[in-house]
Amino acid sequence: MLLAGLALAVGGALLWWWLQPMPAPQPAEPAAGDWPPRLPASQPRPAPAAPAEPARSPVRAALLRAFHDRPPDRATLEALAKGEVGSIAERLARDPSSAAAAELSDLERLCRDLAGASTAAGALEEQRAIQLAGGADAGARAVIEAGLVQAHEFRTRFAAGCAAARLDREAVRARLEASAAAGDPASLERLAEQDPAPLARLQSAALLGNARAQYLLAQALYATQPLGARSWLESAARGDADAEAYLGACQLSGCFGSADPAAARRSLESAARRGALYALGALGSAEAAGAPHRWAAADAPVVPVAPRAPDVLGLDAAQNYAWAALDAALARDGCFGFEFGIAAEALDGAERLERALRPAELDAARRAADALEAADGAAARRALGCD
Repeated sequence: MLLAGLALAVGGALLWWWLQPMPAPQPAEPAAGDWPPRLPASQPRPAPAAPAEPARSPVRAALLRAFHDRPPDRATLEALAKGEVGSIAERLARDPSSAAAAELSDLERLCRDLAGASTAAGALEEQRAIQLAGGADAGARAVIEAGLVQAHEFRTRFAAGCAAARLDREAVRARLEASAAAGDPASLERLAEQDPAPLARLQSAALLGNARAQYLLAQALYATQPLGARSWLESAARGDADAEAYLGACQLSGCFGSADPAAARRSLESAARRGALYALGALGSAEAAGAPHRWAAADAPVVPVAPRAPDVLGLDAAQNYAWAALDAALARDGCFGFEFGIAAEALDGAERLERALRPAELDAARRAADALEAADGAAARRALGCD
């Protein structure tokens, strides 16, 4: 998430990052009246029937991402999906462990953020997701619409559960302070979110091994201490998939020296297997077929510039399609949580790439997709919380 307290500390670093040589910027998106992009009349889109099976719920994946470095067990996630906030909050309040302090803090933040009423911008994004998925096929639109219904129903349940639980933000913060004083890195990282000068807490959490703190610290130090930033980013990449995806973008752009597309691809593929949305989007990009892909979750600290085309990473058409097909399968399984714009792009992008391939190419691409699904599909689903 874009930490309010970190904004001043990293502002210069992020500006410097955006000014570095990167792959050419993506083409501007069509105006609202031209969205989704129209295909030539000679190439009508197929319109298969909606899926017979009920759409997989995106709720558990959305919850799992909210507890980014200390995810609750499956039973806790299922209880929260039902709106049982009070019982979980009481259990965490009684648990003296530092892990419970960080988890309770995440739960309190969820009650403030995730269960809130939809904003106008959020409603607009939902409509755009429906339109984009509808441009792919009827089944894709049905997936997005069903997911939105499930998300809205969850927010209603969860808001009621939060109201009944009446979590005390100050008491939660006091619990974090105590855990941080005892040396818990996750509590230090959570406190940095609320700190107007978070660098000291981030440094302490990073030194204690918290990967998210290492990732944020690398960004904060990039403009003034690039060697230190690189060291922290490489360390963070071992424990945080989003950090590894950011490292891949850095390796591709050469922000720590010469560009290394081969290393970038290895980093992005590893991050994609671990559930990094940016990496999944970069590898499965349908840019060559006209679809704009720059994936980032709403809580992403920063969004690197995506590769303009898959061949920048050395992906051939079959490999690119394989990742796009995996992305679409993850979208159908609710793996992107409440990031419905990303899910819609995944569904639309795979269909675009399929249409762009010749029959012989498509046979090879589908074999590559089957192989990638068999090798990495299960790992990606586990990481995203939709297994």
